[in-house]
Amino acid sequence: MQTRIEETDGYDKGRSWAARLAARVDQQNQRTGFLWGLAAAVAAAAAVWLAAVSVFGIHVGAGGVLALAAAVAGSGAILVWSGAKRVMVVPPPPRTDVPETRGETADGAAEGTGAEVVGAGQETAPAPPEDPVEQDGGESGVASIEDTPLALVIQAQRAVESRAQRRDGRPAEDPAPFPTKAFQVHAAAFEQILLPGGVFQMGSADDDGTAYADEKPQHPVELSPFWIMTTPVTQGLWAEVMRERRGWPENQDSNPVNNVDWVDAARFCNALSLRVGLDPVYDIDDNGKVDWQRGKSGFSLPTEAQWEYACRAGTTTPWFFGPNPDPTLLSQYAWWKKNSKDQTQPVATRNPNPWGLYDMLGNVDEWCWDWFGSYVRSSEAPVVDPAGGQDGTARVVRGGAFVYVDPNLLRSANRYGDDPSNRLWMLGFRCVRDFLVP
Repeated sequence: MQTRIEETDGYDKGRSWAARLAARVDQQNQRTGFLWGLAAAVAAAAAVWLAAVSVFGIHVGAGGVLALAAAVAGSGAILVWSGAKRVMVVPPPPRTDVPETRGETADGAAEGTGAEVVGAGQETAPAPPEDPVEQDGGESGVASIEDTPLALVIQAQRAVESRAQRRDGRPAEDPAPFPTKAFQVHAAAFEQILLPGGVFQMGSADDDGTAYADEKPQHPVELSPFWIMTTPVTQGLWAEVMRERRGWPENQDSNPVNNVDWVDAARFCNALSLRVGLDPVYDIDDNGKVDWQRGKSGFSLPTEAQWEYACRAGTTTPWFFGPNPDPTLLSQYAWWKKNSKDQTQPVATRNPNPWGLYDMLGNVDEWCWDWFGSYVRSSEAPVVDPAGGQDGTARVVRGGAFVYVDPNLLRSANRYGDDPSNRLWMLGFRCVRDFLVP
């Protein structure tokens, strides 16, 4: 059973997510080392007793055997326990290679009707399934996120740090890569990257003249690591997963899907999870009521905090590219009224944000999980993995769309709420996945 590391696990709340994970792995390895040491010592004691009887003809009483076994077991267990502790004190280095894939064919292509590859984001070329309702595959990397969680989080953190502004104000010239996962669903492909999480300031500062009242107060939030799509869901991916066409302009596979309401987006997350062999995270009843089952491996809508953290990409300015809404500069990163020709455009055709995420500003607004409500800052301590209130009348929407004229509507902190039953031509979404550990 997989669980997500939360503050309720009893670890020191002052430590980072990675430190708590390292402590958990350390404890697990200590327990495992003790058991292996005990088993090895008992086996050694049995071998000594057999040798004494068969070779030397020495008869050792039961008490002597037990005493010998206890002594050897104690020393062996202590040695193994110490070895396990020493090994886990130093975290493993980040993965930069592409791991082998399970079930490969002779020419190196992964078997099955679809696949997920862990590492550098290389894609497989699956054949179309014979039965359209069968899964499109699942995890195909030998080293999955559950195998080396700490190494991947460290790699993601190094990727973030390498993209931070240097003292001269310029970004790093050769940033470290983020851990990636590439998926293929028939003809449609998409990629996710792992973000390490941590503490960031959510919302707008009190003295920010570009901000609206519902973006305040600015408050600290702490997030656990998570995977996020590098682009919004496209019409092509929607058609492959849902077996229907959706979106305007019609039949534009590379454009973001739109005209989807919030429940449509949740149903897509479940359907995509099933297609790639993951556990759906939402229970959806006939009336469209959605219950989020945390701790499952499938896709979900981002929380509002996850979305803003990903959009900001370590920046603190109103736009992730700087403090000023220069129209020429904004047009390099976003499809909006000035350059969109009043319709959506193919994803990933503007510059990405510093973490390599496309269309975080402009093209389509994006549904988030949370009910829309006012921010509350009850203390200076960070809120851990917030997911909004328990009920409401509108769901959070973020990002800005191709029809927006005002650059202020395309800021990282800009937010509004919309009726979850609305299907609008400027509304789409992207998916995330919780980062799970054993």
